Amino acid sequence: MGILHKFQESTKNRAVRRAQKRFYDKQYNEAQRLAKLIPAVLARQGGATLATNNKRKVIMNKFRIEQILIHEDYFMFKVDMVHTPWGKGIEVLKDDDVMQTMAIALNRQVRAYYNAGEGFYYMIPRRDGLSNIPTKIDWREVIDLLPDVDKPGPAMRRNWTLPIGVGENKKVQKIDISKTPHVLILGTTGAGKTVFVKNLLLTLVAKNGPKRLRMVICDFKRGPDYRAFARLPHIGMPSAVRTTTEQSDLDDEGNLIEKKKADTMNRILTKLDEITSVLYWAADEIDRRNAQFDESITDINMWNKVHQREYMPHILIVVDELAIIIDELSTKKAGELHKALGRIARLGRSAGIHLVLGIQNLETKYLSGGISNNISTRIVGRFASGPQSGTAIGTGSWAAVKLPEIPGRVIWRNDAVLREIQTPWVDPKFAVKFIDEIAVKYSNNDGELSPDALTVFRWALKEANGHLRISEATKALNGIVSVRTIRAIARDFQSTETDTIDIEIDGHIYNLIAA
Repeated sequence: MGILHKFQESTKNRAVRRAQKRFYDKQYNEAQRLAKLIPAVLARQGGATLATNNKRKVIMNKFRIEQILIHEDYFMFKVDMVHTPWGKGIEVLKDDDVMQTMAIALNRQVRAYYNAGEGFYYMIPRRDGLSNIPTKIDWREVIDLLPDVDKPGPAMRRNWTLPIGVGENKKVQKIDISKTPHVLILGTTGAGKTVFVKNLLLTLVAKNGPKRLRMVICDFKRGPDYRAFARLPHIGMPSAVRTTTEQSDLDDEGNLIEKKKADTMNRILTKLDEITSVLYWAADEIDRRNAQFDESITDINMWNKVHQREYMPHILIVVDELAIIIDELSTKKAGELHKALGRIARLGRSAGIHLVLGIQNLETKYLSGGISNNISTRIVGRFASGPQSGTAIGTGSWAAVKLPEIPGRVIWRNDAVLREIQTPWVDPKFAVKFIDEIAVKYSNNDGELSPDALTVFRWALKEANGHLRISEATKALNGIVSVRTIRAIARDFQSTETDTIDIEIDGHIYNLIAA
């Protein structure tokens, strides 16, 4: 029986491997077929030249495909730009008529991506129908499409995952701000920058309490969009910011003396001196946090695993319409602000300080290269001209010009990859109701625990009669919480016979006592 079982298992594995090989062979053959069709279509559309070889025979010089990349959703075909037909260049490759003819010939949507550093690529979906991006999708629908580990709730594991939109085949596109710490949102008025920021904020507060996440919203245009968010307990800094608010005292010579006031900024910031003070404070906070790290703890995530009771919150700073703020500053002050923003963009990830910047275009006056070059994630709305699109996306691509005029439709750039996605829409009435529910939820929750600590304590209550034994917890939670984290939690919450610790778990207070 044992030999038969092994034989059946081996046969099954071989069958799986054969099925996988057939699938990969099919994809490879499909890629090879398309790689031959692309030059043929280009040639028919004038992308070729005739020449005579040394035997006086007329030959046709076509564009060639030099590299094929096979992704789970699409093929990428890199065009050889060194050996191009005489007099034929990139203008032929990206011509609208050529692209349309190619899409018809291949029966697939075709997109062009190019920049000076990486070359010219055609992106073609692997399966028919991949171009079906929804024209409107609700934020709640997007949350439902997330895997359980990314959703708000007790089973949630990835607290910093953000669904930024839905792409082809209703596939949710997401980022992790602990790994991709900053987001740049570009687009003209009405492009949906504010709606996108609301989605981002709602997702984060649904997953994280005020002990884990602090938020600062800078809204210099003083609109109504963010007023409801002021009721969230997450709003404000973890420690007081020194800001100049008064000029009332006189020195011996009769000159006004600036007074600095300590302020936690627990409101929507609309005043220029408040906004600049927060950004200067955040740039300096990076050094204060890094000073607490050492060789074994090099970033905020490692710190928080070891120091559960001295949790260091992530800080999210949202600056809506940065250009309006820069226009109000002198050249010197604008330079100082650029320096602070550049420092946060460059060094903020390890310290858990994140930027979300909204701006209409990437003029150097408003956003220096030191800032934009360190923000690889961009959400780009529709632009009227190709050069504006190329600058905003940062790769030279005109993709933002070709976006359909659908509210919420954007180009998402993550590093060098570009995708067209539909950003979620959130009902304003629902947003207000949701914010109020979050505010009530955390109104009396001063003992907020990390997800790992909650997982460990819930297991102890349910499975171990309240006893937390590291060896048993390690076996039971293998693959869910690491041994190192379990030990750190036990050490950080260690109590003595004379010292009990009160912790809140799912709305109930428990006394953690020495076993």
